[in-house]
Formats: sequence, C-alpha cells, structure tokens
Amino acid sequence: MAVPLQIPVSTAAARKAIYGVGSIVVLVTMLLLLAPFQLFQPVGFGLDPSYAIGIHLAVQNHLRFGRDFVFNFGPLGFLVTRLPFAVDKVAYLVWDAYLMANVAFILWYLSKALKTPQMLALAFLAVLTLSSTPVIAYAVENLLLLIFLFMVFHYLKHDQVVPLILASLASGLAFYIRPGIGLAMLGMMGASLAYAWVYPRRHGRKFLAGYGAIFFLGVVASSFVLNTDLAGYVLGTLHLNTAFNDAMSLSLGSDPDAGPQYLYGALTIILLFGLGFLVDLRWLRSRTDALVQYLFAGAFILLLFKHGFVRADVFHLITFFTAVPAAVGLVVVFAPPEHNRALSRAFVAALVLSFPVASTLYSLDTIQAKFTGLGAYLARAVETTPDALDGPVPAGHRLPDRILKTIGDGSVDVMPWEISYVLTNRLHYDPRPVIQSYTAYDEYLDTLNYEKYTSDTAPEFVLYSVGDIDNRHPFFTESKTKLALLTRYRVVDRFADFLLFRRTDEPVPVSEEVLSTGQARLGETIDLDAAEGLLYMAVDTHYDILGSAARLVYQPPSLNVTVQFEDGTEKQYRAIKTILSGGCWSTRSSTRSIRRSCILSILAEPAGPSGASSSRRRTAGGFNRSSPMSWSG
Repeated sequence: MAVPLQIPVSTAAARKAIYGVGSIVVLVTMLLLLAPFQLFQPVGFGLDPSYAIGIHLAVQNHLRFGRDFVFNFGPLGFLVTRLPFAVDKVAYLVWDAYLMANVAFILWYLSKALKTPQMLALAFLAVLTLSSTPVIAYAVENLLLLIFLFMVFHYLKHDQVVPLILASLASGLAFYIRPGIGLAMLGMMGASLAYAWVYPRRHGRKFLAGYGAIFFLGVVASSFVLNTDLAGYVLGTLHLNTAFNDAMSLSLGSDPDAGPQYLYGALTIILLFGLGFLVDLRWLRSRTDALVQYLFAGAFILLLFKHGFVRADVFHLITFFTAVPAAVGLVVVFAPPEHNRALSRAFVAALVLSFPVASTLYSLDTIQAKFTGLGAYLARAVETTPDALDGPVPAGHRLPDRILKTIGDGSVDVMPWEISYVLTNRLHYDPRPVIQSYTAYDEYLDTLNYEKYTSDTAPEFVLYSVGDIDNRHPFFTESKTKLALLTRYRVVDRFADFLLFRRTDEPVPVSEEVLSTGQARLGETIDLDAAEGLLYMAVDTHYDILGSAARLVYQPPSLNVTVQFEDGTEKQYRAIKTILSGGCWSTRSSTRSIRRSCILSILAEPAGPSGASSSRRRTAGGFNRSSPMSWSG
C-alpha cells in the first residue's frame, strides 16, 4: 500500500503566511475604503450647493481669489466641490491619484510597522471610522491633514527627504484648497523646518535653510499660477477664521440629533490623550522628535474639536470622531514601542468612543453602495464624451422670461446666497467678493462687498431676496453692502420672493451725520435722538475673562436681541458681536430706547408692522458687565 507523501509544515510559518495574506486583504480593503467613489458631485440647489457652484463659476470666469473672491475655499477648492463643469475631469483624476498614492504609501508603511493581528485590526477600525466622514469637504480636509502629519512624523524618525517633500506638498495644496486649515498646516510646516534646523538632520542646516526658502517661494509663486492676490487671500482668510467663532457658532442641542454625549465623548478622548502626554513627559524630554509628534497631533485634535464643536450640528460633530482615532494612532505608530503604553490606551479609548458614532453612518448597504460607486467612478473616468451640465432647468429655478429678457447679457450677483439661479439660467456671474451674505462675518468683509457694489466693476443686476441663517435678522448682515444696493441700484422688477435690482448711473446721494455717541453698561438705557431717514448704530461689546476663554477653546457666549414692534409683538433674533461692531440699520422712529445691554434698533420684519420701536439684548453670561460698551448712532 502506498504511503502518501507528508511534508512537515511549521505551525509558525503557516501562521505567518496566513497573516501575510490576511494583512494584504485588509490593507487593500482599507485603501478602497478611502478611495473616492464619485468622480463628480451632483449639482444641487440651496445654501451649500450654491457656494460650490460659486467656486466653479469663479474658476470659469477667471476671478482673482483674494480680491474678486474671498471665501472659505481657495482657487483649488474645486478639488473638493467636484462639480461637472468649469474644470476638466483630468484635474479630478490627478488629484485622486495623488491622494491614493499617499494613502498607499502610508498603508505600506503600516504593513511593516504593525506586527500583530490585533494591531492590524485596530488600524482597520481607525480607517473604517475615518472613511465614514459624511461631508466630502471635511473628509478631504482631514485626510490631507493626516497625510501631512504622517509625512512629518516619517521625516523626523527616518530622516528621509521624500516624506519632507510630500509634507510640504500637502500643506501647500491645503492652503490653496481650504485656506483656513491650510494656514495652520503652513505654520506647522514652518515649525517642522525650524525644529529640524535647531536639531540638525543628516542633510545639515544649509540644506534645510535652502529647502525652506524654496518651499515658501514656491507657495508665493503658486499664487501667480493660481490667479490669487496673496495678501488679500491671507487677510481675508484671517478675518473669516477669526470671526467664524462669533458668527457661525451653534450651541450643542440646537440640532436635535446632536446631544451632550458628543461633548462628553470628545472631552474624554482629549483628556486621555493629555494624560498620556503627561505620563510620557519624562522620557519625551530626551526624545524631542517624539515630543514634536505629540504636540502636532495634539494641535490637530484641538483643530478637530474646534471645527466640530463651534458649529455643533451633527455633521460637524461626527467629523471630530471620524478623524481623531487616526490622529492618535499615528503617534502610537511612530512612538518608541517601549514608551507608548499610555498612548496606546488613549488610542483604544478613542476608537471605543468614536466607532459607535461613526458606525451610525455605516451599514452593509452603505458599504456595498460605496464599492458600487467605485465602479461608476471608473466608468465615468474612461468616458470619451465631454462632461457638461445639460438638461432642462429644474422646476422652480427657471427665471421668468421677462426677467431673462431684462437681464440679457448683463452681469449678475445674487443676495443672499442662491447662486444656483445663475447657473441654471446661464447668466453672467459677477459676484461681490464674499459671495454669500451670511459669510460676511465682520465689517472688513462687509466693506469688501460694499466697495464692489460702489465700484466701476459692480454687477449690472442683483437678484435679491430676504433671508439669513441661524435665526439672524436678515438686516443684521451686510449693512454697508445693503447701503450700496439702496443708493447705487433701483428695483426694476419682482417675481416670487425676489427683487431684481439694476445699477443706475445716478446714485442716490448720501449724507451721514453722527447723532450721538457714548458708553453704557448692562442694565442702563440709551435714548437715541429722533432722526429722519435710516439710522445706523454700531456697538462694541466685550467678553469677560470666562467669555474670552470659552471663545478660544469652545464657543463664544451667545447673544440674542428681542425686537418689539409697534403693535406690541416681539420676536427674538440672534445677534453677532463682530457684525454689530460694524453697525446695523434701523428704520425711522421718533424715540428709540435700547434696554439692558443697549445694542441696536433694527429694521422690522419685511412682512410685519413697519417701524421697530425698541430692541433688547439678552446674554446668559460671558460678556463684561462692568466694562462700558461703546456705541454710536
């Protein structure tokens, strides 16, 4: 009887082979999870889809960013909005290839660094959590930041030039995509080069000095290629970022789907990361590279927290939890194995607290749809027909024929935000720099728009409707711009909820007179002199120490103004500190009494009684009750 040949197989070798095959499958799955599954985003209507349209129209019309266009997205912002017009799809394909090449490099490195199935499983959960970011703009922003962190950490640990170049490229691209986060990344890039100069690498200080000069000159030179006024771009971004806290904060609980458990979970993660830092501080003093990695990851986590919890709706909140495990995990990967126990616990805790939040967006159907989308992506990528925005104008978005005939080939802007009308009706878009009213967070940004409307390049027509977000009164925002609209334009038609303004060659003359100025404290009453015409009142309020601290690390104190109309009815609106300091309009009235924190009288509701008799500012704390507030009207 023949005896079958038996080949002894080492149990350890078999396990190693199984782990090798399994790790390849897991790593490929991780790559696919982070891959783009839509070549184009659909064109939509409303507030957010309209700013996406505005970005593409700005590129199409060769507007100069930082001068003609001042917004939260830069000249490469179309790489995030990804609409099927104004940009060749090759740009999207190259961008996606760049991102996936970086992700593949990171995963390849992880395959070498992760030695056990348990570590690989945790990495997979972190990637699955990251891939569940619901808003593509935030997903790309966080991915780019994580790529940057990885490349900096890799450079500091292995002293290789290629990761340094890739980190520089990521920060430069971020600056021209999302200038707010891009400025932070450029700052971290500069700090990385400065640190490497203080603690020299093998390439020496001369190399670093030369490389740093070339890098920052490259950022500047890119502004010419990308049609960007660099000084205006940076200044506008600083104003947008600084006033965002005051203008766009949304308290926790305003969104019924966003409860306090999100804040508790986030603070727990930050606390555990901080405790890990304190536990490791002794050895970090002698391992400065690891210290820098800790600090950079901590800065990223704080940026995530501010981004998620200043405007605390569910989409912003989830963004924190989808990205924070990966940020903590990167520090674990690069920390010395003998010293990363406390940090490893923080990483596991971040996963435990974040995964349930992120997984609410996932189901088997969702995952299947994503992989199906990859097939559709590839199909569109090889299409030979040009991509265009064709088809009939959607119902409700076609302007009346008489309006289209009046406008003709004239240039058009839209207030407050529905730019989709410009695209769907094929109008010539010539916007004010801050393209949506709610984004004119302070006087500087409002002045940019005012100067556009009073210049020789002002649009010939303005489609205007009344509206604002977050229960703001519609006449709080863009006060100066509305003055230009009233004096430089006249109404020539109306339809639905819109007025059509046309620029006039005979502006209405405006005479300004300061009726009164002064200071007041909370609880005092201000009586304003009677005046004919429009009354404009500006008030500077001051945060107290607790209010300033809350604004820095979380949210500023909220402000509300209660408007009392002539028939005795009242309505409460949200008021914005940075907008009030620039001034707001009021109607004519014989007497105006501002009580408690004495801010302003405002225009009455468009559909309500004419003439607002008084308004009262209420605050729950955080504003200085002893320091006088300056006002003028």
